[in-house]
Amino acid sequence: MSIGNGEYIQLEEEVIFLLYDKICALAREKGISIYMLEKNAELSKASICKWNNNIPSVEKIQKVAKLLGVTVDSLLEGDNQ
Repeated sequence: MSIGNGEYIQLEEEVIFLLYDKICALAREKGISIYMLEKNAELSKASICKWNNNIPSVEKIQKVAKLLGVTVDSLLEGDNQ
């Protein structure tokens, strides 16, 4: 398992991107802090930062995607576009 450019890790032929990093980049583009994103999505404090290692529920991903103005699909894609 190796991390390449902070974007993804390669594990058994699957590309696993770092969801927290993608959310941070999108939030930064929108001028939203992670704290406010968590508060507005009614998530516990510092929960999003754990999403690189723990898979959140679909409901939580939907809330965050809506607040960021993106689709769930685009949020879950492996690139930072």
